[in-house]
Amino acid sequence: MEFGVDIVKDRGVQNRYHVASRHFEAPEVRLLIDAVQSARFITPAKSRGLVGFHDSKGIVAKFRVDRIEKLEVTEEESAAEPEGFDVSEYFAREFSMLGGKECRVRLLCENVLMNSIIDRFGGNVHTEIADDSHFIAETVVELSSNFYGWVFASGGKMSILSPNEAIDGFKSMLECYQTCFHVRPTWQNRE
Repeated sequence: MEFGVDIVKDRGVQNRYHVASRHFEAPEVRLLIDAVQSARFITPAKSRGLVGFHDSKGIVAKFRVDRIEKLEVTEEESAAEPEGFDVSEYFAREFSMLGGKECRVRLLCENVLMNSIIDRFGGNVHTEIADDSHFIAETVVELSSNFYGWVFASGGKMSILSPNEAIDGFKSMLECYQTCFHVRPTWQNRE
């Protein structure tokens, strides 16, 4: 705001900021890209994602900032975002540049994971108390190996309650890794 950019702050559990006007010169776009890429609260994977509407395919698509070439400012109208599209919700359910099938999941989490759930899905994520030490979070995600890896990374403090498709996908991934670790490498068979 000190440099004249029209930034609006929406106060909430987690403050949200957005640019009210959308006309930027090329140096301003580069400055914004650098700011996003260097932000500590955004993971490296997230900072590589820009999201936009793919005109020829008619879908919302992910584009990598580091792959943008020949950036130029034009007078051409930008494509309108699809009706009802919310970029915050889009990134909350997306776990990597490689997405998966969109699915509503229920997660049983230990209370110590509440901040992680809010960081991942935002302050409006639906939660309910399960017992004195657990809560249930319900949200939409894209089922992918990155989502299952994120659940696994909780160290047993989170489990998938539903739907069965998500539970089966998680079990399948675990079985795949178990098979990999039970196979003895050929180099160990040599004497």
